[in-house]
Amino acid sequence: MHLAISALNAWSFAFLTAALASGFFKSSWHVTLGLLASIIAVMAQSAVFALFIGAAKTLKETVAVYRLPHTFISRTSEIYFRLFPWATAGALVTAAAAIFGGLAHRSPAQRWIHGTLALAAYATNVAAAIAEHRQLRRMHDLLAEMAAATPAVVETAGGATPEAAGREIAPGLQARARGKAILTLSALGLVTLLGYHFLAGGGLPPLVLVLAGLALAVCVGVGLYFVASGRGG
Repeated sequence: MHLAISALNAWSFAFLTAALASGFFKSSWHVTLGLLASIIAVMAQSAVFALFIGAAKTLKETVAVYRLPHTFISRTSEIYFRLFPWATAGALVTAAAAIFGGLAHRSPAQRWIHGTLALAAYATNVAAAIAEHRQLRRMHDLLAEMAAATPAVVETAGGATPEAAGREIAPGLQARARGKAILTLSALGLVTLLGYHFLAGGGLPPLVLVLAGLALAVCVGVGLYFVASGRGG
């Protein structure tokens, strides 16, 4: 979990650095790199929400089914309150920098605002990545501890025990978690893409806008499907 987010944050930093450098040197690639960087960074922070929520739901359901100590839940809540402020700040500041980038061409003041937000987004994402690695590693260790405390499934003559029934819940939880991850990532990516385009007064080529918008819209549909199938299961 923590390794996947750290890898995604590494890609985010690579694109954010390229976007900042291209803006400083007034490269023609700045708009493309900036938009890609903002979408990847927002998706990285959104993935933190999705992964943690899915893991926390699985943990709470397992604690209830197997009657494990409630300290597992209290420790999960502690991680939540240390993790989410950073992920929220990283996503919001990055999205704001990208959206206000669409106004940068209108006046020097708007360019300064965009530049300030871009630097703030970079710094916030660096700090967030460090905090996220630590807290998601704690969550990973907590899930491993929970798995070790989970009793083995016992079959009886009357059928499956509550432990066995608990394992049947897992596919539905996994589907919902997967759906929420896809839905969150694609929806925020779509908002960032459209926000930049319309504030920039149609700053993106129509073909790029249509292809990227359709791809993200399809992902939204896939996410809704998984959420619905998980609830049905």
